Amino acid sequence: MTKGLILGGARFHGYLLAKYFSEKGDEVYVLNRGNFRNNYPLKIKQIIADRNNSQQLKNALEGFKFDYVIDNNAYTPMQIEIFLNIMKDRIRHYVFTSTASVYLNFFSDKSLKENESDGIKKGFISPDIENYGTNKYLSEMKIKEYDINYTILRLPNIFGEGDFAGKLTYFNERFKDKRKVLVEQESNFFSLVYAGDLPEIYDLVLKDEKCFNKVINIADPEPCDYDSFFSSISNDYSKKNLLFLSAEKIFELGYSKSFYMGPIVDVSLAKELLNPVFTPINIWGKRTLEWEKNNLNENKKQEHKIKRIEELKSIEKLK
Repeated sequence: MTKGLILGGARFHGYLLAKYFSEKGDEVYVLNRGNFRNNYPLKIKQIIADRNNSQQLKNALEGFKFDYVIDNNAYTPMQIEIFLNIMKDRIRHYVFTSTASVYLNFFSDKSLKENESDGIKKGFISPDIENYGTNKYLSEMKIKEYDINYTILRLPNIFGEGDFAGKLTYFNERFKDKRKVLVEQESNFFSLVYAGDLPEIYDLVLKDEKCFNKVINIADPEPCDYDSFFSSISNDYSKKNLLFLSAEKIFELGYSKSFYMGPIVDVSLAKELLNPVFTPINIWGKRTLEWEKNNLNENKKQEHKIKRIEELKSIEKLK
């Protein structure tokens, strides 16, 4: 029986991956701290450990060998180093979930190919987002130092049922009050991916040795603009309420964003190697928003309200 380990696996697409591969018949383990989920289906075995604690991780994984590891929650090169120093000789295929943020070029006017990341930012990027993208880039570089079969998957913004960050609700709540909504004028088009499509895509990666030692952009080949994106998720959306400003100006006004919508990524390599299938946003958009409305906790809803107040105060400064 094929044995797999998912680092993370407690929420969102990590949990979807665990369910998918266990239902497929694999012996699936998830490793996390147990903070978000302990009630896994019987076929999924949970290993509770803090990956940042080298000795704790070593003890938890003693004696284990895996056909594949999907690392869904490494954010720094140190986390990569701790894990691979322990497990590098006991895994056949290591798949790292990276991000399109590594390009540090969110507002490019062309699709970015895998060889166009160099760790140098292009244009304005807020400090938090720059730090996230830089650390993911350095994590990719750390992986390449090891003599292992790896695949690095660069994902753009991920949306779908199970997203307890409530990204679509965050947008929808801003439209409901019919007041202005700040958007970056540089983001004409951007790539997205639906979480529900990811398990089959990861399965394709794990089946094919052609993916060994490759970096692959994974995204819906049809990029969105603001109008097509917002109209697909919200009945309250009106284009006239969008207020276009530069990303730098929005930051200077005091409105801090946790993510940008860009960039557009080139997916020709994914098509060549995997030929994945993607669900159109007009199918998953409103469905995902409905899931978020019914499942987001009150703390997250309150967080969205606070962010909206922050945004409106920033807009007031323009008057």
